[in-house]
Amino acid sequence: TDPVLASRARLKSTAITALRRYTPTPYSGRVCIFLPNKAWMRSGAAPRQWLRVTPQAEFYFGPEDCNDSRMLEEPDAPAIAELYRQATRRAGRLM
Repeated sequence: TDPVLASRARLKSTAITALRRYTPTPYSGRVCIFLPNKAWMRSGAAPRQWLRVTPQAEFYFGPEDCNDSRMLEEPDAPAIAELYRQATRRAGRLM
């Protein structure tokens, strides 16, 4: 097997395990949540649940056809990078 793909699979598995074990606590600071696309607001991932602990969370959405498992790869990576730039510019204006 390809060592890069094996490493990605291990990282993904570790991240999923950590996420399942994580219990968030209230946080009043700024939180930006980057989702593959707007449809994810209605997904089993239930991102709106974060609003319980961080009511000021900002949601950023990738392209409509963005795939969650590849959102940081081509062809979606440039769109996600632009969302990140927008979020950081907004942070600069908030300071």
